[in-house]
Amino acid sequence: MKLAFILSLLVFTSYSQDRIVDQRDGKQYPITKLGNLYWMTSNLTYNAKESICPGNCDQIRFYDYRFLNDVCPTGWRLPSMEEWNQFAASFEDAETARMMEGNKKLFRIDFLDQYNIFESNVLNIGPYGRIEGGEVLEGNYIDFWTANSNTDERFHMHLTPYSIMGHAHKHNLKPSKPESYRLFAIRCVCDNVTD
Repeated sequence: MKLAFILSLLVFTSYSQDRIVDQRDGKQYPITKLGNLYWMTSNLTYNAKESICPGNCDQIRFYDYRFLNDVCPTGWRLPSMEEWNQFAASFEDAETARMMEGNKKLFRIDFLDQYNIFESNVLNIGPYGRIEGGEVLEGNYIDFWTANSNTDERFHMHLTPYSIMGHAHKHNLKPSKPESYRLFAIRCVCDNVTD
């Protein structure tokens, strides 16, 4: 049984020291290790159900929260809010997280001006904006889905050059309101990468 499980992982995702190959579409993703966790250092671009490519399909794709199950390659998953916090800790002198009550903003981390997330090569994150109402909203930010989406299916991380915030803007994530419906990007993580 264990051998069959390992073989099934090899069928869907292959690894090398610095990249993974998603066997669903052959796309290669560079990876890095932060602490005990492996991160993709590029955005997921797998053509999942209801996802949208705004034109630069090799760099970004935006995903619908209703279809996040199995969106990452086999053996990979969405990062949790706490794991995004670990990413923030990779920047020296980041201010301590400020926890906030309520389900709209759970926390916020602000950085000193010398640390611009979009100029860092830690995860190579860029300001791609998001999809809202079917249109690309470009700006100096990007939103990512989190594993917390399993308990609050609309929870996400909002990154600007100098901050990371945890949000759950439920009013913008109602399929019944397509004019304001939002789709976000994905970075996948893995606890243990093996060759």
